[in-house]
Amino acid sequence: MWTLIVSKSSIFFKTRVFARKSSGFRPVGEAMVRVFINFLLSLFMRLARIVLLYLSYPVLGQITSAQQKALNNYVEYANQSADEVLAVVQSIITYYPTIHEKRSWGAARYACPIQLEDYYLTTARSQSSALSSTLSAALNGKLNTLREASERLDGKCKELDTYHKLEDYKNDNYVKAEKMIDELQTLLVDYRKKQKTLQLELETAHKKLTATTPESAYQKVDLRMRDEIAREEAFMNSWSFNLNEEVHTGWPVDALAQSILDTDAHLIEMQKMKPVLKYPASSMWSSFQESLGSVLTVKRSALDEYNFEAKKSDKHSNDVYLGLINYFNGTLVSDHNTFVQFSEGDGYRGLKSIKFVPLFEIRIGQKAVAVSVAPFKDITRTPVTTVAQKSAIAKPVFVTLSNYVDFINETW
Repeated sequence: MWTLIVSKSSIFFKTRVFARKSSGFRPVGEAMVRVFINFLLSLFMRLARIVLLYLSYPVLGQITSAQQKALNNYVEYANQSADEVLAVVQSIITYYPTIHEKRSWGAARYACPIQLEDYYLTTARSQSSALSSTLSAALNGKLNTLREASERLDGKCKELDTYHKLEDYKNDNYVKAEKMIDELQTLLVDYRKKQKTLQLELETAHKKLTATTPESAYQKVDLRMRDEIAREEAFMNSWSFNLNEEVHTGWPVDALAQSILDTDAHLIEMQKMKPVLKYPASSMWSSFQESLGSVLTVKRSALDEYNFEAKKSDKHSNDVYLGLINYFNGTLVSDHNTFVQFSEGDGYRGLKSIKFVPLFEIRIGQKAVAVSVAPFKDITRTPVTTVAQKSAIAKPVFVTLSNYVDFINETW
């Protein structure tokens, strides 16, 4: 039987190969050895190239950092756009009562508060190349429709601005102004639809890119935050701001009462969760719970303060509506987006949330508030019957019974 033995000597990799047989050793030609070694090296290099080529492509269902950034660029634009629309809504809320006021010192004034920002829009479009052509085409289509909706709002806002600069209100006593406010109301509803469409498209794309991402504590916390945000958003969608707030048209009080119970139950569940997160991402989990607790406090106060005086107008419901939106955007959405940002350093790549944009209406239907006094109903009680005793009560018993009376009097 023959066995190859490789002997290496010196740094120049001088190799000698021997064939061993029971009778002794015999050198084998160096040319044959070199061919064998070259074959092994060639095979190793081919395998190395295959491994490097495999690692250079993202694994199916594993989102890359560039892809996450591309998706969140769309969210950044949506939030910038939402801030612009919020400014328009707030300006209309402030402006509308002034056109119905009797004033001797001057006419109502209006100036469009925004100039559309292009930076976030350009960034979202330019960095969409990190996504597949299918995903980027779908997202860019939804992005463009949202931009168009915001441009229509901006155009109407500037039209109202021009109306005041030209002092056309002197000719029609603000009739055209009210018409433009009605048109803004319709455009705002359309904007909200386009915003929701982009959000759903982003969520679909993110799910496709993270289809096989292993489950982790970060993913569970992310999903829980998103669920709470969606739940609060659905509640706020149940009513809108009434520009004609001097009239009491009613608001979803029953839905508010149910929402208080739901938020309280979900907050208790979240407090029982103990996810293992690294700092600073872990700080946003506790911050989000505190924010949800603040939202719960606002809801409870809103229900408690809905008294007879508050039922004379829609001012109370308007204040609650704007207050909840302020907490929603400024705490819940902000905390979640910061959590996503901090989690990137720990390898988790989530999708950020989009801000809520309020709607307004001009409602005139008065809601009748029935005032009724519920009669007081005392609880039924069993009368105490006493029986005369022949002997006096013992002192220890008297002291003991007196202690019970003192306790009741002290704690009343």
